Amino acid sequence: MTATRRALILAAAAAACTPTTPPTTPPAAPTRFGVAASGRGADVILVHGLASSPAVWAQTVEAFSRECRLHVLHIAGFDALPAGPNAAGLILPAIADDIASYIESAKLEKPMLIGHSMGGVIGMLTAIRHRSALGRLMVIDALPWFSVLLNPAITRIEALMQADAARDALLRQTAAEFEAGQRAAIARLVVSADDQARALAWALRADRMVMARAMHEVMTIDLRLEVAKITTPTIVLCAHDASMRFPPVAVEAAYRINYAALRGVDILVIDAARHYLMLDQPERFAGELRVFLGA
Repeated sequence: MTATRRALILAAAAAACTPTTPPTTPPAAPTRFGVAASGRGADVILVHGLASSPAVWAQTVEAFSRECRLHVLHIAGFDALPAGPNAAGLILPAIADDIASYIESAKLEKPMLIGHSMGGVIGMLTAIRHRSALGRLMVIDALPWFSVLLNPAITRIEALMQADAARDALLRQTAAEFEAGQRAAIARLVVSADDQARALAWALRADRMVMARAMHEVMTIDLRLEVAKITTPTIVLCAHDASMRFPPVAVEAAYRINYAALRGVDILVIDAARHYLMLDQPERFAGELRVFLGA
């Protein structure tokens, strides 16, 4: 046997006996949103609402990053993040699918998802379309179908007509008209002047086309029967403020009617708060969140 042949045989034998480490594949980057992850512990995904910002979770991140690993989503097209694939096609279902893909690629084990407003609708879509993806779900001030707020007896055709009109009106507005409209709307959604200013700044940095189309989807997606498919333990926080001119029990009753198909749902009213209840009642929200995370 030649020295060269002997060397080749020994090299082959050594390679066969040496355990190999399979190449690692980095998690696939989501395309519909950016993610900022921080902290250590149980995985929690935070999803902001329409014309909002990941900054809405700043107090939550500060309070809970020492006990949870928080994955704060920044939806493409909002708060100055380029629209990317959200520039075309359906937005909300695609984001739900992208969340499921992110959970799988990042190897998250039954993460909890907390969604505010439109983010709550996205959370419900995720739980419906990917039934084993989430461990728990918190929906903040969102109904399975937004348009019942306009008229409890609204039909799907009426909702579609109103959504078309609202989308088109938003896109026709001049910059000054858009700012004035957002300022007036946000005054009804947030209590303090400082938080109103922050929320207005977020809205003004939104991609108008993405905002209008996402709003149209929120107004036309009816999940009242679809929520029956959700097997994830779910809690819904809803806001009540004296400016609403009806009692907290009326808010709770309306939510229970619209979530009637979701078995075992827990509904809690946060008083003295408007739509951005995590800003209006941060201590109460943190308390409910602590219970949710430890449930």
